Amino acid sequence: MVKHYAIYDQGSSPYREDGLIMGQRTFGVLDGVSMPYSPQHPPKMFDGLSGGEMVARHCEFECKVQSGHIDPSLREVIGNASLSLALRLNEAGLALCDLEDAGSLPGAAFAIARLFEDKIEIVQARDCMVIVEFKNGEIIVSPNKARANDTEMHAHIERLQREIAQETFNLVLEEVPEDKRAQVRGEMWNRLYHILIAACRRDVNRRESPSGYGILNGQLELLDLLWEHTFPRDEVATLLLLSDGMIPWTVMRSTNDTEIGRTVLAEFKRRGLAGLLLSARGTEKQTVATSYTDQAEATAVALVF
Repeated sequence: MVKHYAIYDQGSSPYREDGLIMGQRTFGVLDGVSMPYSPQHPPKMFDGLSGGEMVARHCEFECKVQSGHIDPSLREVIGNASLSLALRLNEAGLALCDLEDAGSLPGAAFAIARLFEDKIEIVQARDCMVIVEFKNGEIIVSPNKARANDTEMHAHIERLQREIAQETFNLVLEEVPEDKRAQVRGEMWNRLYHILIAACRRDVNRRESPSGYGILNGQLELLDLLWEHTFPRDEVATLLLLSDGMIPWTVMRSTNDTEIGRTVLAEFKRRGLAGLLLSARGTEKQTVATSYTDQAEATAVALVF
């Protein structure tokens, strides 16, 4: 018998870009990512959805359909979802040359598991996290391949916000009034816009980049950057699948993936997924004055065997 748990919280995000997969045998979390946008560069919408929302809904649907009618490997599921997403983007007006430009594409990070009678198959990309606890007490944690990129982008975000706070209000960032934070953040996104596009072009689905990572955005190069594992089902005790919002950046940057995994697993055993979310919200509150958002979207799935 397997016990299934899931949680989703939109946080302060204006869009519902995280995704949740809870099928009969297929489970997962998705973290949709819109192409870079800012107040001066409004987001491209897809039938009323942001790019990140559209990709998340697309992947939820593809995983449900493919799991229900055929029995491919998760690698094939991801490849098929990428191909169908490329067609959808093309139909939405993106030229074929745009599909080669990661700076022009929405996408999604993910952590997805599939249960078989004798095994558990897992695929993961970017900074969604997989934590596998075995019955012998050992754990395996997926690597955050976007750590170098995120470290660089967060440094730009803080630097720009500090510059804007000084220029606009003659204040250090921590002293900007709460009702003025949106003004600082909006101008930060304006200045970060071209930096983000360049970073996407350099790192997204680029195995040759030292800070490269995979993301599902219609490019099949993603398949070269998947974290893929298969484990004997009877050896697994607990499986956690988490979007990055469950682990605030201040935690993520402070230690390595394995230690984060151990801490998260212990917290889950004490307080469940709701407790994990509350911990994340408490951490975010402590650093909200210097963050780019008040509360990140957060999604998690737990399977206990």
